[in-house]
Amino acid sequence: MDASDYQKIRQLFDNYIQMYSFRDDLLTTYFSENFTGITGSGDFLVKDREAWIAITRQDFAQVKDPINIELKDVAIQLLADTIAVATSTFIIHLPIEEHVLSRKIARLVLIFRNEPTGWKISHSSISVSFGVAGEDEIYPLKDLEERNRFLEKLVVERTAQLSEANAQLLQTNELLVREIAEHKQLEIANSRLLLRQRAILDNLPMMAWLKDCDSRLEVVNEPYAKACGHTIEECLGKTDFELFPRDMAEEYIAGDSEVCLSGKKKQGETLITTPAGNRWHLYYKTPLFDEQGEVVGTTGIAQDITDRKKAEEQTVDAMNYIQTILSTSPVGIGTYKATGEYVSANEAATKIVGGSTEQLMQQNFRNIESWQRFGLLDFAEKALRTGIEQRGDFHIVTTFGKEVDIDVLFVPFIFSGEQHLMHAIMDITERKRTEAQLSYSISLTNAALESTADGILIVDRNGMIVRWNQKFISLWNVPKELLVKGAIRPVIKYVTAQMAQPDEFFAKVMQLYEHPEKTSRDLLNLADGRLFDRYSQPLKIGDEIVGRFWSFRDITEQKKHENEQMQIDKLESLGLLAGGIAHDFNNILTGIMGNVSFAQIFIDPSHKSYKPLVEAEKASVRATELAHQLLTFARGGEPIRKVISFQNIVKETVDLALRGTNVKGVIEISDSVDAIDADEGQMSQVLHNLIINASQAMPGGGTLTATAQNETLDDNNALSLPSGRYVRLTVSDQGCGMPDEVMKKIFDPYFTTKPAGNGLGLASVHSVINRHGGHIGARSTVGKGTTFTIHLPSIGETYSKYQTSSTSRNTGCHSGGSILVMDDEEMIRDMTSEILEYLGYQVTTCVNGAEAVSRYKAARESGEPFLAVIMDLTIPGGMGGKEAAQQILAIDSTACLIVSSGYSNDPIMSDYVAYGFTAAVAKPYNIEEFGQLLSEVLSAQLTIKVGSFHLHHSE
Repeated sequence: MDASDYQKIRQLFDNYIQMYSFRDDLLTTYFSENFTGITGSGDFLVKDREAWIAITRQDFAQVKDPINIELKDVAIQLLADTIAVATSTFIIHLPIEEHVLSRKIARLVLIFRNEPTGWKISHSSISVSFGVAGEDEIYPLKDLEERNRFLEKLVVERTAQLSEANAQLLQTNELLVREIAEHKQLEIANSRLLLRQRAILDNLPMMAWLKDCDSRLEVVNEPYAKACGHTIEECLGKTDFELFPRDMAEEYIAGDSEVCLSGKKKQGETLITTPAGNRWHLYYKTPLFDEQGEVVGTTGIAQDITDRKKAEEQTVDAMNYIQTILSTSPVGIGTYKATGEYVSANEAATKIVGGSTEQLMQQNFRNIESWQRFGLLDFAEKALRTGIEQRGDFHIVTTFGKEVDIDVLFVPFIFSGEQHLMHAIMDITERKRTEAQLSYSISLTNAALESTADGILIVDRNGMIVRWNQKFISLWNVPKELLVKGAIRPVIKYVTAQMAQPDEFFAKVMQLYEHPEKTSRDLLNLADGRLFDRYSQPLKIGDEIVGRFWSFRDITEQKKHENEQMQIDKLESLGLLAGGIAHDFNNILTGIMGNVSFAQIFIDPSHKSYKPLVEAEKASVRATELAHQLLTFARGGEPIRKVISFQNIVKETVDLALRGTNVKGVIEISDSVDAIDADEGQMSQVLHNLIINASQAMPGGGTLTATAQNETLDDNNALSLPSGRYVRLTVSDQGCGMPDEVMKKIFDPYFTTKPAGNGLGLASVHSVINRHGGHIGARSTVGKGTTFTIHLPSIGETYSKYQTSSTSRNTGCHSGGSILVMDDEEMIRDMTSEILEYLGYQVTTCVNGAEAVSRYKAARESGEPFLAVIMDLTIPGGMGGKEAAQQILAIDSTACLIVSSGYSNDPIMSDYVAYGFTAAVAKPYNIEEFGQLLSEVLSAQLTIKVGSFHLHHSE
């Protein structure tokens, strides 16, 4: 026993004594899970750890105060690598002098086992030298009675360990004899200890014995006696010649003599004859020494391993059987460790990949280039990772240069506690080649039928159907069983029933069958509104007619698109006109709005003119929205976004749209609803269309309700929108409602139920919401009303919070400096100059892009560059903002350029950064919006330039 093990065992022993001294059960954490102990004056063995603890706690409850335990001696011996025993005698000094246990000498035996978590106490036994215990008394710590359960699992180790334990028990007995001579009061304790030793031996599952040097049995247990066919008493004092056949006895006694003479352990396997038949035993014999180190006998244990031997024989037979299967199997089978090393491969595996067994055994599958290249490695790793078998077909070039198609099955499994991987490979090269040839032949025929947009039907000369394609089935919804039967008449009848004019169609078909040489083409009008282009011609082999070919093409959408294109062409023409009008209108409104908002600065709100100016500005805003709607309606375009309040835009639109009607508007939108980043004009158009529709659905009056609330959508929401925070707006009316067939088409272009409608209102609403990354849906009940629900992404905060943070961000607004304004409208140049000069800037104006480039270059060279350039996007007959911006950025890549246009739907306005602009402002605008935008842009530009300056100088 090394010093470390001795120290750990001695510490457990001391802790055990301390537990009894201080009357606590903290040491139970050091007990094995299969701990056993003898309790109650040695009356019975407790095999349950928790039951032993409970009994001990009852004992501790009798004397709660600490007691003095006087150790007389301690002996610790290692019986095996994992088993140790400690013995000791001690005197108990109880605080109660008259107590029956006070000053008694006790005998303690502890057995320890080295478990994966360290040394643990597996058994406890205490003997107390007193006469008869009282009936009501419970005494802790009784001696050994049950074998260590751990020995049942490790037969070989247990056997060696318990043989050593028996030798130690003999030494213990000798020690007890000496102690009895010195302490006669221990006679009862020694007697009980012998009885308990007998109980331990009898409870061992294997045979155990002790012999003297003459091979006479001194101690045997019940399994030994039973194996001999005798009782324990009949065995004691006997030699093997008196118990076993002579040849067996000679072998046993020879082994005993060898152990006694050599003083060394002996182990082996032997076949013996017992009353139960021939049995295999695994035995261990150990020399028994006295105090002077002389051999005085042997002790041994034997385990019946007959079942194990049979299992080993069966395993060998099974392995031979499996090996025969593997060697003759056409399936290539190989096994690997989880680390990748090859374990085994059969002959079929070597043939399939083109290598030898030796070559395969040198491979690690993680390093096989063909596995990495053709995907086998991914399948193998997935099988190991998931524990689920994986199967797939692969076309590979093996490490040995063989090109082959294989069907591979990867199966993970556990062997000897380690993860392994097996693969089963089948060579399917020929099968693949045959399948490919057959597939190619079939595909040539199928391609001709299935690759066309036409429904094809082929009939032979006898009027039997021989081929068709899936398109024919989908066009006519013909039950496949009709086609499979082959008769053409039921199919013709089924198709004819779907025609708008069935008699005329049937007559044409019959005419063609009466004249098989004719070719025919015409348009078919179906009862459901579809329009088919039908073509038919005879099928010939040489000059012989062998059948008829029919093709059908659905041209419903084509015709619809042709009609729609006509409408679109008209709208394009209208769009060109509308765009020009809207541009000029916006330029005029810019002058109006700018001057009106500018005038309000100089008038006190109490002045009589102030309110008319406010109303005039509002009217200008509405006129702006009208122009913007005209642009969006006629030409589309991406939204020009800014943060807007749903509360404000809904209220203004409802007030305007319902003014003069008998419809009451109810708005339920709290201040907690988030703001959105959207095109204010397009949102006004959306709301205006919805409100006008609702008003028209309630000609007799009613209530329109608009509500909004915040909503968070998860990844799998039913609207198929990205997850995140949204604002949900609902607009509900009490009108006539719409039936299901109308609801399905309300967002279709040109669909309308109004005699004077053009069917573009809700279509444009749907388009605008989609362009804003949102969703619109509707539900309606005839006679009760309709509800439209819109989801739009929110900015994550309310409009008031946004304004506060925006104000905070703009507190350091930039004022002063030189700004260049380019616009072909003199009125706008003058108005913009006055506003900018009022805001504290020096203004230079020009009429086109060429002049703007020249003035910017000159100002930069003079050392007094412009802080910003505000450019009109469109200059009739001259260079506009787009071209001018490119030339200015070529001169100064850090130039601050702001684009302005009456064409608010121009792509440059929505994606101005891509064209080199810093910001965009749509005409018309008021002084407040214009000033805030300019302040934000110049402050941000100044921050960027300062950061760039520091970065440059730090480098």
